[in-house]
Amino acid sequence: MFAHILIPLDGSAAGEAAVGVGVFLAERSGGRVTLLHLVEAAPPAAIHGERHLRTASEAEIYLRDVAARLVPATIRATCHVHAPQVHDVADGIAQHMLELAPDLIVMSVHGSHGLRRFLFGDMAQQVAARSLAPVILVREPPRDSAFTGWKCVLIPHNRDSAHEDALPAGFEIARLCRARTHVVMAVETPRSVIGDGGAATLLPSATRAVLELTGLEAERHLKEHCAELQVADLTVTTEICRGAVVPCIRKAAARVAADLIVLGTHGHAGTEAFWEGSVAARICAGSDVSVMLVPAAHGPET
Repeated sequence: MFAHILIPLDGSAAGEAAVGVGVFLAERSGGRVTLLHLVEAAPPAAIHGERHLRTASEAEIYLRDVAARLVPATIRATCHVHAPQVHDVADGIAQHMLELAPDLIVMSVHGSHGLRRFLFGDMAQQVAARSLAPVILVREPPRDSAFTGWKCVLIPHNRDSAHEDALPAGFEIARLCRARTHVVMAVETPRSVIGDGGAATLLPSATRAVLELTGLEAERHLKEHCAELQVADLTVTTEICRGAVVPCIRKAAARVAADLIVLGTHGHAGTEAFWEGSVAARICAGSDVSVMLVPAAHGPET
């Protein structure tokens, strides 16, 4: 499923955290990796406290060094430098998705505040929102800590098509990492619905009945998927969580000690449409763990 993994790099040591994850997944899946750098027009002198790559020749040397240091000889690695200067690096990465056709993009999260600082910058917004392939946003691990796979993968789910599309990608990541998989489905309560206003305020009894029916449907739906997952030899647990979606997901992630959250998105519909009010964006912004965003078009919003 992940035969070609694209790893954009900015030249910083912090950005190299993505390489360990990409290499691990390539090793487990028998895939290959492409290290990508785009030469930026009028680049800053430094990035994350380190000297910024300013020319194509510097970038070539840097990517070859990264490949030699961090990619085992058993994995096919390609170094790709986009020499013409670009003013919008995120847009340049998005354009290279079409040119290089990766199955997965792995990017490092910079900053000391989990995903919050990175996700509300233009880079992640545009790359994640415009990608036709799943994007993993990797939280930077402790220095000198080799990536050995995620231990617990949390997959929020509902009947929306984006969530259905996220399941195979999440299951595959869990299989490659031999991780526990926890699928959580949030079912609104009358209180959480009333909090949003609307008919629930006027018809609480009817709302409660509808939500109870939704809960039963959710349990049936998850049981069907569990039966399918046994064939894949995954350790899968499921949970029906009552309440508003975002708090349910956050509580479930903390409860099972998830270190990767897999979210289906409709991000390719446009950057603004993806981030405004998106559950995926709200989960990412408050998360201290890695997040995988799977666009609905990927196939096999939160």
